[in-house]
Amino acid sequence: MQYNQPYGGAVNDSYIDAVPATGVEGSVIPAAAIEYTQREIVNFILKSQLAPTNGDLVQLSRSVQVDLVNWAIDTGSANHIIVNLDPAPSTLVAGLKVWVLVKVTNTGTTDVNCNGITKPLLTQGLVNLAAGVIVANGIAIIVYDGTQWQLMLGTAATGGPAGPTGATGATGATGPAGVNGATGATGPQGPQGPQGPPGSPTSLIVAPGAVGAYAFTNGVSAGVYTSPGGMQVFADNFVPSIVWFSGTWRVMSVANEAYQQGGAANIWSGLAQRIA
Repeated sequence: MQYNQPYGGAVNDSYIDAVPATGVEGSVIPAAAIEYTQREIVNFILKSQLAPTNGDLVQLSRSVQVDLVNWAIDTGSANHIIVNLDPAPSTLVAGLKVWVLVKVTNTGTTDVNCNGITKPLLTQGLVNLAAGVIVANGIAIIVYDGTQWQLMLGTAATGGPAGPTGATGATGATGPAGVNGATGATGPQGPQGPQGPPGSPTSLIVAPGAVGAYAFTNGVSAGVYTSPGGMQVFADNFVPSIVWFSGTWRVMSVANEAYQQGGAANIWSGLAQRIA
């Protein structure tokens, strides 16, 4: 439908009201202005499968809600959608949208025949459809972009967006200790420590005559003391050591080496007694 200007006026002239007081005549309404306007509205109501009636003055709004002029039932086959809109578009224009009740699940690349005009159906990423993106008896929304149809909403169920990352779990138990490594090389010897302080004299004193008491005799002349066998015990100026043991003095060192080897422990006890 086009604009129908007042009768006798130029194209796109506006309508004016009559003003009797000033003698201005109102616009003459041509029949087309009323006829075509009503036909256009009524036809939209009819295409929306509503029955025109003067008892419902919001049928135009109801027709927009239903939008059956953009609804189509697929009559094609797998990967070949066939729809026929009513009214039929004379050509495909960018922005044309169709709600399609799909007949057969697709198995791959798909095209759409809309009222005899066939164009490919791609994803919004402009790539061919994968198998199972649209399924039988599902409703797909497609929009023509001037070159091909784009699938705005497929019919196959898809996963939602990934959920948030969960909280970090508790730290696990400490693992067992590993085996000991090899012993390292011996380090260099440290420096010698400082010399210690001088020792203190012992306070342990054994009483004379007790077991373990000992004495050093003054130097004696050789041959003064001999064993019962006549062996010389001491040499000149020799200082022998004697120890008290079980009631007798016993010589612990003698000058005569041979006598030591012969048994110094058996030297007669009187010798030690006379030394003392």
